[in-house]
Amino acid sequence: MDARSLECFSEIAARGSCRLAAKTLGLSQPALTARVQRLEDELGFALFERSVRGALLTERGRLFLPYARQSVDALARTRAAVAPIRDGDCVININFRGDRAIEISRAFDDDDFSAFDRQRRPDVLYAGMMEY
Repeated sequence: MDARSLECFSEIAARGSCRLAAKTLGLSQPALTARVQRLEDELGFALFERSVRGALLTERGRLFLPYARQSVDALARTRAAVAPIRDGDCVININFRGDRAIEISRAFDDDDFSAFDRQRRPDVLYAGMMEY
């Protein structure tokens, strides 16, 4: 069971349509349908009743939906928590030793920083706070 399949399932449930869900997710409709069918095969039951008017959740699909949404949400929170620092982010340094705080701030401020390969210098708001 992969995260993208759960995301596809959740989006179809929210939109009531494979076509709209595919458009929202930037997938072709056949690719979206194939992902959901693999998920259904893995689970061993149908998640939707499909018709020309759209896709309606089956009883098991309704029971499965909150768990799928929780999984998709948890993965999004995890990705955000461990993502690289990006332009526009705020970095707050709390209660580091003064000399360490200066070294860390150099990684964000100095153009010629060479203590490690930072790949690029993100444009961030950097703040240090100390309590004595």
